[in-house]
Amino acid sequence: MRYRIFLDTNILISGIFFEGNESKILDMVELDLITSEDVVDELKKITKKKLKYLGGRTLEIALLEIDRVLCDIEILSREKYLEKFPEAKELITHEKDIPTDLPLSQTGILLENA
Repeated sequence: MRYRIFLDTNILISGIFFEGNESKILDMVELDLITSEDVVDELKKITKKKLKYLGGRTLEIALLEIDRVLCDIEILSREKYLEKFPEAKELITHEKDIPTDLPLSQTGILLENA
């Protein structure tokens, strides 16, 4: 039995840029890893914000590493989950989290007080 694991921004940042359990998850070929377009956008936005002081080449390398890792991860398109936006408003406490948490409903994971 294969497990489908939804990766949020925090897991991706930790897994890509640091050693630890998150990076081990990214290396596990027996898992189906999933994220969403909104998480990818947030990941790149945060990376650019946090690494801007290191200079252009370092930021470019970081963004290339993100793209390399994302090649092995299924990325859900917004069209697959935006129709569930009204339902998500009732389940997700902070409205700003809806675009990044809503795709969980497409992975078979039940959203409960996310």
